[in-house]
Amino acid sequence: MFARKILIVFSFAIIFMGFSWLSRSVFSTYLFKSEIKNSTKETDLLEKNYQKKLVVKFYSEKTFYDSLAWLKKKPEVFPDCLVAAAVVPHHDIAGFMLAGLFLKLSKQGVETIVIVGPNHNETGGMILTSDAVWETAFGNIYPDQKTIQNLIENGEVEFGDLALQNDHSISGLLPMLKYYMPNVKIVPIMLSAKNSIVEIGNLNEKIDFILNDRKKVLIASSDFSHYLNRSDAEKNDQITLEIIRGFNYEKLYNLGNDNVDSPASVSTFLYIAQKKGDSVIHVIDHANSTDLLGSNITKTTSYYSLLSCRKND
Repeated sequence: MFARKILIVFSFAIIFMGFSWLSRSVFSTYLFKSEIKNSTKETDLLEKNYQKKLVVKFYSEKTFYDSLAWLKKKPEVFPDCLVAAAVVPHHDIAGFMLAGLFLKLSKQGVETIVIVGPNHNETGGMILTSDAVWETAFGNIYPDQKTIQNLIENGEVEFGDLALQNDHSISGLLPMLKYYMPNVKIVPIMLSAKNSIVEIGNLNEKIDFILNDRKKVLIASSDFSHYLNRSDAEKNDQITLEIIRGFNYEKLYNLGNDNVDSPASVSTFLYIAQKKGDSVIHVIDHANSTDLLGSNITKTTSYYSLLSCRKND
């Protein structure tokens, strides 16, 4: 009789434990499915945010890898510092300057790069941006949507997707950027030469605020002297460099294509260098298209790679 009672109690205990385990299993499965469902919703939402895509049109595989090979022959010497802002060319034959800078930045923990460059075609508005994904030969580059939206809401910046896609001043930098910094996000800003120094000054204040985050860096995309012979290009480059090192915005803004193709972009670099940098403009490299294409070229383009180190504050 006693043994039978023990058996009944033991059976009830097993049944109860089995029910408890089954309940927990069902509940856990429910939670797991809920998590998957929520995760799927988040993924779907993310994909919707990135429905708009632009394709980088300005890419030559040969020129790209020639640039990497050239960098190995002529490595730039960078100061041992965190970069606040830099100037690099957008002419693809000078891609070794991009490679050197992006290699440097890849070791700095940069999360977002604000890129300013000229609107060569003068299409669209005065200050343009895009929140699209950029498709490069090395994968997609994603926009820093929050930062871009803040600029748009301010009213002075507008979307100009096709204008940016059809101009090499910013998109031409992106394959090299993706190659060295696969996870970085961008804030592309294309500037019309018709902007006044006051309008660019207002924009610069907003970019300065963005760059309070030390994981964000400014890059100004600009070539320098155009269509001059080598000797005249060298003279003009020295004049331009003196103006830049003197932080002379008015003189810079009055320069033409004989000196620099985007005074507005370089002035943004100078402003950030003053605000975030250590007041020293470092010349990382200087070259002329004759160095890369041969001395028989009569109408040349010149290039600078410039850098400002972030203050130690």
